[in-house]
Amino acid sequence: MTYTKSYLTRIVASHEPDYWRAQATGFRLIRLLEKYIGLADLCGHLISTAQTHTERDFFRAEYDRLHQTICRIARQVSRSNGYTILRARADDSPAYRVMVQRQPVPLAVETRAAETPLFLALQQFRADAERIADAEMRATSCASYELYVCRFSGICAGYIDRLDPQIRRYAVIIASEHGYTEDEDELYPDFGPGYCSLTGIDEDCCPCGRHP
Repeated sequence: MTYTKSYLTRIVASHEPDYWRAQATGFRLIRLLEKYIGLADLCGHLISTAQTHTERDFFRAEYDRLHQTICRIARQVSRSNGYTILRARADDSPAYRVMVQRQPVPLAVETRAAETPLFLALQQFRADAERIADAEMRATSCASYELYVCRFSGICAGYIDRLDPQIRRYAVIIASEHGYTEDEDELYPDFGPGYCSLTGIDEDCCPCGRHP
């Protein structure tokens, strides 16, 4: 027989033994709801700023996934002390607008995504990725594409690691449009006999000057 903690599935009154646990759960659910509302708003703006069909389709699918997650969390909040907390706070937060004012998710955001740190960080990463790609294309212009991918991916990986974990997978999609990969075989290619290990092209045509 499975035991379900009652304070997770109903609103608990202040005189009941599990009241403070229910309050703590309510606050956690509110924070979780606002996190996903913010990410959904971010994806909505990334759809409008996407530069390729692949990127746009990814962010549309991600927005739909986040919207479904928001609906599930909202149902949990409505059955928990999170709902009474929001009604008491009445602070015009995104969670309050969704749960109490019943606004649709796109209208519930508190600020424009273009003004949030996550959106600005992704826009800066997009600019950095384009700059790195241009520089590495010039640096490897006489070499193989595989060498470009290896160098570009290695540099971009450091930038991605410094981003907020919530948006790293979005940065990977943006960088992938320039050839970014996390595949070990592509990052450390074995060009094979007869090919330059530095440039990745035929030794007879290689301009590196290391071949007789």
